[in-house]
Amino acid sequence: MARTRPADRPALAYGALGMLAIAVFLLLGGGLRSGVVYDAVAASAVVAVLVGIHLYRPARALPWLLIALGTALTVAGEITWEVYDALGRNPFPSVADVLYLGGYPVLGAGLVLLARGRGHGRAQGAFLDAAIVTVAAGVVAWVFLIEPYAADASLSLTERSLSAGYPLMDLLLLTLLVRLLFAPGPPSPAFALLASGVVCTIAADATFAGLELSSGYSAGSWIDAIWLVGYLCTGAAALHPSMASLGSAAQRDEPGLTRLRLAALGVAALTAPVVLAVEAARGGLDHPVAIVVGAAVLPLLALARLVSVVRELERVGGERELLFVSERAARAEAEVTQRLLLQQNDRLRELDRLKDEFVALVSHELRTPLTSITGYLELVQEDENLGEDSRRFLDVVDRNSKRLLRLVSDLLFVAQIESGRVTLELGEASLRTIAQESVQALRPAAEAGSVELRLDSAPVPALRGDPARLGQLLDNLVSNAVKFTPPGGRVVVALGASGDDVVLAVSDTGMGVPAAEQRRLFDRFFRASAAQERAIEGTGLGLTIAKAIVEAHGGSIDFTSVEGEGTTFRVRLPLAGPGVEEDAAPGVRAESLV
Repeated sequence: MARTRPADRPALAYGALGMLAIAVFLLLGGGLRSGVVYDAVAASAVVAVLVGIHLYRPARALPWLLIALGTALTVAGEITWEVYDALGRNPFPSVADVLYLGGYPVLGAGLVLLARGRGHGRAQGAFLDAAIVTVAAGVVAWVFLIEPYAADASLSLTERSLSAGYPLMDLLLLTLLVRLLFAPGPPSPAFALLASGVVCTIAADATFAGLELSSGYSAGSWIDAIWLVGYLCTGAAALHPSMASLGSAAQRDEPGLTRLRLAALGVAALTAPVVLAVEAARGGLDHPVAIVVGAAVLPLLALARLVSVVRELERVGGERELLFVSERAARAEAEVTQRLLLQQNDRLRELDRLKDEFVALVSHELRTPLTSITGYLELVQEDENLGEDSRRFLDVVDRNSKRLLRLVSDLLFVAQIESGRVTLELGEASLRTIAQESVQALRPAAEAGSVELRLDSAPVPALRGDPARLGQLLDNLVSNAVKFTPPGGRVVVALGASGDDVVLAVSDTGMGVPAAEQRRLFDRFFRASAAQERAIEGTGLGLTIAKAIVEAHGGSIDFTSVEGEGTTFRVRLPLAGPGVEEDAAPGVRAESLV
């Protein structure tokens, strides 16, 4: 059995006395006396740090002085809170909150200086690893701690900010702790004790916040004991002789792929899906933005980590032996990072699928009430007793509700496209008649924009298709051409036959599409830069839907565009249509109406 060295005795004695004091605190079970014991144990940590600095004279004393100051601010907050409690007052916010929150950044500054001292100036890898873990922890903190306070309407803005400030400060502390843990160099007793103290503080803070949001917190409980253990660990770390070298540069860097680092990165990789599963178990996806952002940022950080590994390999290309050792470690770390990146990409695809299902579900639920609204509006508008102002207001409501209904229909159709379940109600369709109706419907919009709209149609036979969908195709192409053509321009819809196909062309003299953006023209929600700059209305779904309709009919669509000169879309549709269901295009359900 290993014997205790004399140099270790101050830390052991302090720890033993502190645990005895914690036991007394728990036996008292709350009240003024337990508060005095609590404050005494917490204040002893500040004294222990100052004594440790005096005994061991560390080469870098400033980090420990900052740790003592940060702890002292927290203890001052504890004492202030005890005074408020003795006076029967519980103000929020108060001076105690200022002292509490002021202690975190000071303590964090001490951890930063210790990490910089150990890192010997080569800290990029450790910083990125810490960032990965921090982003994962940030997703958890936002979903379960920060957002519930921020969304609590019963609190004032100041109260919500301060309530959310505590978990934010804990997240800051966790970031700096992970940065210290990933700094190179072997761990020491002072290192382990200091890290344990910070972990106890973060754990107690998170538990306290969770209880405050649910059942409530009562003084003198086991949570207070965790805080006290954190104070004891900080004091014991300063009283151990190894504290003198904790802030000094490591003699050598450890291999990048340590068990601690691998475990931390693994947990970080699983954070987004675990939070997603918890959200689903609680009855819904309440925080999709936070989860998606976290799942998107983590692969980018992993990629940056991979880049840092590659640069490190290039840097150590001088000596043969050093190259061999560094390359082996970097390859192992790169493999782990690549696996992490692949996992995150898989989870991003899953989140994208969930987003599509969510959009489809919401669109479906909105369609019924919107249809009901438009129906009742029509009934109200038939009332001959309506005044002019009332009728004008109802016209505005009618236009906007129909616009929303069209948007919902577009979203539902895009969801069908994504799921491969496009349904066509096939029958005899006269594309010439459909084109005439579309041009006639859009002529007022063209005239309002001083755009010439013309139909040049040769006689074409009827084709087998879905008249409603083909009308939607024409409306999308022609309305786009009108919107993107400046006053004085021209839009021409041409129709003709070519062999067994009907050929439709929609040409405009509008602004055109930049060459760099043309490959994304049929992507969902894509809008050209010119449309965004000129604030032209649109959702970026029209061309996606148009392409899906053409392909569902067994046809093809392409375009030519010159920026500043105009765009021409050409559609070829077979006269035979997509055929019956077994002959239809993949993912298309064809229903014959004849």
